[in-house]
Amino acid sequence: MSPIGFNITRAMLLSSVVILISFTTLSQSRSIGSDQDQADFSWLPQGMSLEEWDHCYGLPCNEQEAIRTKLYDLKLLTMKDEGMDYGPARDIMDMINGNNSAHDISFDDPSLDGCILLNKQQVEYLINITKEHMANKNKTGNSTDEHSRRKRSLTNFQQFPNQKWQKHEFPIRYTFDGKHNEEQRKIIEGAINHWEDQTCIRFEKLEGRPHPSESYIVFSQSNYVCHSYVGKQEKGPQPVYLAETCLWHFGIPVHEIAHVMGVWHTHMRPDRDEYVTIHHDNLGYYKGQFRTVPDAMSHGIPYDHSSVLHYSPMDGSFNGKIVIEAKDPLFQMSMGQRVGLSFYDAMLINKEYCSDVCRGRTWQPCQRGGYQDPNNCHKCKCPDGFGGDFCQDVAPSTPGAECGGVIDMPKYMTRVISTPHYKPDQQSFYYDHTECNWLIRVPQNWHVVLRFNEKFGIYSVNQGECFHWVEVKYKADKQLNGPRFCDSRAPTEPLVSEDQEMVIIFKSNFSTSNHRANIGFQAVISLVPDILLEDHNQGGARYPPPPPPPAPVPQHVIRTPEPRTPEPRTPAPRTPSPTSTTTTTTTTTPRPEPNHNFPVSREHDDNFLWFCNFETDGNRQTWCDIEQEQEQDDFDWQLISGRTDSDMTGPDYAFNGNYYIYIEASKPRRQGDRAVIRMPRFGRSGDHCLSWRYYMYGHHINTLRVVVEGDGRYD
Repeated sequence: MSPIGFNITRAMLLSSVVILISFTTLSQSRSIGSDQDQADFSWLPQGMSLEEWDHCYGLPCNEQEAIRTKLYDLKLLTMKDEGMDYGPARDIMDMINGNNSAHDISFDDPSLDGCILLNKQQVEYLINITKEHMANKNKTGNSTDEHSRRKRSLTNFQQFPNQKWQKHEFPIRYTFDGKHNEEQRKIIEGAINHWEDQTCIRFEKLEGRPHPSESYIVFSQSNYVCHSYVGKQEKGPQPVYLAETCLWHFGIPVHEIAHVMGVWHTHMRPDRDEYVTIHHDNLGYYKGQFRTVPDAMSHGIPYDHSSVLHYSPMDGSFNGKIVIEAKDPLFQMSMGQRVGLSFYDAMLINKEYCSDVCRGRTWQPCQRGGYQDPNNCHKCKCPDGFGGDFCQDVAPSTPGAECGGVIDMPKYMTRVISTPHYKPDQQSFYYDHTECNWLIRVPQNWHVVLRFNEKFGIYSVNQGECFHWVEVKYKADKQLNGPRFCDSRAPTEPLVSEDQEMVIIFKSNFSTSNHRANIGFQAVISLVPDILLEDHNQGGARYPPPPPPPAPVPQHVIRTPEPRTPEPRTPAPRTPSPTSTTTTTTTTTPRPEPNHNFPVSREHDDNFLWFCNFETDGNRQTWCDIEQEQEQDDFDWQLISGRTDSDMTGPDYAFNGNYYIYIEASKPRRQGDRAVIRMPRFGRSGDHCLSWRYYMYGHHINTLRVVVEGDGRYD
């Protein structure tokens, strides 16, 4: 969090006042404001306490103990099947204390791959199918059998009908165990609403005591994990564990609800080895758990790298090396998104649960691989990048974003597209909550060619998990997802369409980022004829030679307009108050930002008594007579330029000029710690106004308070 520049004007009645800016941190280890004391525990199975229910993961404790023993056997069996070394069993404390090797697995871990909980039927099935696979491999010498060729990721409900939610059980009822606070419950209910928007599945809050034979979900914050069983379990409460950290990304509760509906991880599909390579040597604690699950159902849906059920490349790594590597390197950054259901995620559920919702067909067939929407049977549910009732149009872009649309390319011409506000030769940033969709069309027997500019930056986390992205659909089948790109890693080679169309999708509308990586992208669009592409590819290259420089754009072609940037301004000098130090802003153009509700610099108003952007006329840092509070706080503000020390939680530039002040709210800070600064005392009475620029980001932020000290004390 960083206030960047302060102004004092006449608007608030003060009398010889001192302004104190106070920041307080939240706890990092527990939720504030949970409702456990007021929670209704009538949902608990008769004779079981909440502590028992948590400790045994919603099952009778003797049953959970038996499952845990079998699960450990399954992990060892899988390691043997995969030809991996494994060491002796270790308990959790051994792992924590570092008394483990890269090959150790824990007996105490009740989950498969750190996420999935198994019931007795499921763990016994996986043991038997693994033994069967090992016997077939020993007999034939071939590790590939009928099971590993099936393209499935959903529980086979014909084989396990008791694990499918039945029609009479809709809407699926849910409740909370009382440990989530109001904000966390809203995130979970937002994930439920997302499921209802994308599928025909409906949920309902449980009120009162449920019937003993009823199945329902209990969202719990116990056990500090993100765990769920796969499919419906036995009658009674079924836990979905969502610790505080599981709610940092919206897609995690969406992911766990998918397990409740019977969906396994995408990288557990039996055909996964055709699309990704699992580097088992880089797995430590989770060795033997990144396995496949045969006999699941997919309804013919292709492998989906961008599924919310797919792990990221680094998940499970004990040595910082990649665990999941895409066979097609273009899809390496598509894996691991946690922003919501992908098109194929929703399609899988809709085909399994919602195929009988609509009676009759849409009056026009769905185009581009769309299908009848079970939430509106008169329209089609469209793949990313397409819209209209029947997916006949390019999807709309964010209103006012000045991007997207249809571009019809004449022969031998080039075009340039970019994210809003992109500037190749100066600092520029796109905004969060922006979507752009382009449909590029070229003449028959020609192909679209796309090349990214070297200046490329799109928000990601954890070394390339895309939370914002640009996606390029270059395949002839436009239902298929294209590769996604983010971070600073644009493809160095051009992308070429298989047919006469290419769809380019930019999305930053799922999460609020820090702005360090939000440069955006610029791409040059050209086209190449079949014959030139074929001749060039005879040498083994997939890509055509570079195109000529961009030509003037005809009026009938849609192009993203260049954003208008205000001219740099130098503020006029002001007379300082007796107790303050004069500072000036630099001539750097401020980053465009919506909703300017107060002045950015002194030149907007002639009545400033005091102004500070933390630097002098010579661009040297200054505190402007602001003092650190010595008695009423626990830690200090810092005056810096450039990026903050902690990754992904702070800015790396000042809003205006070079310097700003900030505080670090993460460790070693504790709940209730305060950082207070005291501004100069102003002797002039009258109406005054304080305004400032600030940035607050992180999961441990609590409150920012402004206290006025004068004749009285005011918040």
